[in-house]
Amino acid sequence: MSQHGMGKLRIIDDGIRFESEAEFLKTLYTSKIKSLEGKLHLESERGITMEARNDNGDLTNKLFIGNETVEAVTKSFEVKDTKGQRRFRVTEDVIEFNSEEIAFTGNTSAVFEVAVKTPTLKGPKNQPLSISSETKLNIFGRDGIDITAPNGKLHLESDNDVILQSNDNSIYLDSKNIYIKQPKIEIPGTGTPYTGRIYQLCMCQSGKLFLSNQDCVASDQTC
Repeated sequence: MSQHGMGKLRIIDDGIRFESEAEFLKTLYTSKIKSLEGKLHLESERGITMEARNDNGDLTNKLFIGNETVEAVTKSFEVKDTKGQRRFRVTEDVIEFNSEEIAFTGNTSAVFEVAVKTPTLKGPKNQPLSISSETKLNIFGRDGIDITAPNGKLHLESDNDVILQSNDNSIYLDSKNIYIKQPKIEIPGTGTPYTGRIYQLCMCQSGKLFLSNQDCVASDQTC
């Protein structure tokens, strides 16, 4: 033991230096921990807790590393890249991802119990995108909504009605071919069965569409 320390412990101008492993039996209070060479290794059989307090001694941030869990208690949790750009942020009100693309991988689905705000939603590469809700699905775009399938088909399916509604303008169906499958066919009795394959597309006053072989004549049952 000397004025410079004891054994592997050295007293230096700005603190204390251990030149080997150090074991603390109780809480360690310090403003800075630095490794002399390589990585800094912290180990505890009962977990590691790191706390930060303000000038009044109030707890402001806490990080706990346990055997099976890692817990952070803070008002704002951020993850930054090597350039200092924020990539991930969690607060009491919002979870933010600051990245051009976010990928959810694995065989399970991503479940969101609150609203999701994103400028673009894409399916996995070479796989279809499936969006479902156990109750009701709302898709909102203040300036418009674009749904595009450049190399495949767009499939909308419902056990009830599918409603396309425009409050102020028009609805356009722009395609080389438009098919309406299994519509109601109205063939008035003429004594001779109609065997043709060309019909007129007719519409009831209610907006219901049906096919007819002549002059859009329909029974009350059809309209």
